[in-house]
Amino acid sequence: MTRSSRNWLTKPGSFDPLNTARRFPASSPFGIPDLAPQTFDLPGTPRLRPYRSRIDRLDRARDICHFYLDDYRFETTWNRPEVGWRHVSEYWATCTPDFSLYPSWPRVMQLWQTYRARWVARFWQERGCRVIPTVNWSDEESWAFCFDGIPPPARL
Repeated sequence: MTRSSRNWLTKPGSFDPLNTARRFPASSPFGIPDLAPQTFDLPGTPRLRPYRSRIDRLDRARDICHFYLDDYRFETTWNRPEVGWRHVSEYWATCTPDFSLYPSWPRVMQLWQTYRARWVARFWQERGCRVIPTVNWSDEESWAFCFDGIPPPARL
C-alpha cells in the first residue's frame, strides 16, 4: 500500500462517476437493478413531456416525463442523479431513461446502457417517484437482457 492509498479508501466529495456507492437489489445475471413493483392508474389523459421541458411548467403535476430524446439531453440523470430526480419529481410519473442501444456497439456497452436506465429508475423510485418502465433493444441478442429488472406484470 502506498502512502496515498488510504486517501482513496473513500471517494472525495461527490466523486463517484459509476454510482458505486448506491447499489440496488438485482435478480439479473448481469446485475441490472430490479425496479420495485408499482401499481397505479393513469390520471385521465396525461400529457407526455420531454425531460427538461420548459413548456407549461406549472402543469407538470398531471404529466408524464419521457426520455425519447438524444442521450446527451438527459445524461445528467446518471451523472448527477439528485439533479435529475429533482426535475422528474415535479411530474405525476416518469418513464425510465431511454439510453440508446446500437447493434454496432459491443454487447457490454448495451448492457451498461440498460443497467444505467434501471439504476436511475430505481433511484427515483426510492425517492417516491412513480416510474413507468420503458424497454429498448438493438437486435435479437439484446432480448436476453432488455427486460431485466422489470417486475412482471409491469405496464410498459
